[in-house]
Order: sequence, then structure tokens, then C-alpha cells
Amino acid sequence: LAIAGAGRDKRRRDQALLRLRGATVDAVLRLAAAEAVVAGVGGAILGILLAALAANFILGVSLLRSAAVPLLGTVAVAGIALSLAAILIPAWRDARSLSIAGARRPIGNDRAPLWARFYLDLVLLALAAALYWRSAASGYQVVLAPEGVAATAVDYTAFLAPVLLW
Repeated sequence: LAIAGAGRDKRRRDQALLRLRGATVDAVLRLAAAEAVVAGVGGAILGILLAALAANFILGVSLLRSAAVPLLGTVAVAGIALSLAAILIPAWRDARSLSIAGARRPIGNDRAPLWARFYLDLVLLALAAALYWRSAASGYQVVLAPEGVAATAVDYTAFLAPVLLW
């Protein structure tokens, strides 16, 4: 669903270009359905193969046996249905409601998010590095439950470096 949503803007512009060149709404929807089926079948096959490999290596269980075929078939059909819903419904809605000029306009805001404009990610990474360097230089070690000590002293700034890094 996330991958289908990420390509919505490009798909909408392509649909507008097809309509500008004379394609009917039905033809555009058939192309969108074909794209959704290809994406759904490819995703289902790739997902089942990755799940079978993970089940084999992690659990030691063979997922591709005859008892699991109905479950795998149901999962594949659900994946294809989700792909159809994620691609075909927005294409149908755009084809029915938008003009060609309206479909060529970009979706959403073209500006970068606020955190990206202020480089908040880089500031937090730099703060994490500085706090880690400060606590490592002082020789402080985080000990949460020392044995035999009735009272503890915790430097809470030692916890800030991992939080800021995260």
C-alpha cells in the first residue's frame, strides 16, 4: 500500500497524459488494473518466497508444503486485492472527478517538511555524538542495578545519547 501510494502522483500525471492523447476512461482503468495485478502477483510471489525462506532458516519449518497451500493462496489473493484497491480506486476516482489540467497538478505541498528545512535530523545526530563523547570521556558507565549498593547515582545525560541517535 505504501509503494502504491508513493507512485500515485506519477500515475495520475501519466493517466492525464493518456487522456490528453485520446484514451478513454475505460482504457485508462484497464491499464491501471493491469498494473495493479502485476504488482499484486509479483508482491505475493516475492512475499511468499521470503516468508518460506525465513520460516525455513529461523523456525526450521517448511512453509511450502501441501497443508499450507490454502493459506498461502488466501494470502496471495488478499495481496492482489489490496494491490487492486490501492491502485485502481485512486485511478478511478481521479479519472471520474479531475480534468486533465487538474490531474497534471502535483499532489500535496512541494515544500520540504519543517524538520528537513531546519536540518533537525543532523542537529539531533550531532547532539547524540557530543553527549556520547562527553559521557565516554568521563569514564561513566551505566549501571542500572549494582549489587550490594544501597544507594545509586545515575547520570541521566548518559541516556540522552541513544535517545537522540534514535
